Amino acid sequence: GRIQVDTTCNTGAGTFVHDGAKLTLKSMEYTANPCEGAQINVNQQLQAVLTNGEFTVKIVAARLTLMRGSLGVSARAP
Repeated sequence: GRIQVDTTCNTGAGTFVHDGAKLTLKSMEYTANPCEGAQINVNQQLQAVLTNGEFTVKIVAARLTLMRGSLGVSARAP
């Protein structure tokens, strides 16, 4: 599949393969727009987590959590 990411001041895209409880991101690339204020931290953290590699996937109710070791990101469906 295809993944798109919005880090508040940059966007990224890549591909993924989902296999059970594992998700592998491939070919992730991000724009290089300058960030300001709190956006800097959010942008850096999201790009640090959402890079090429393997994640464990957990879905509870409307919340998706992707973890890579001790780093992770969580999102809730609207």
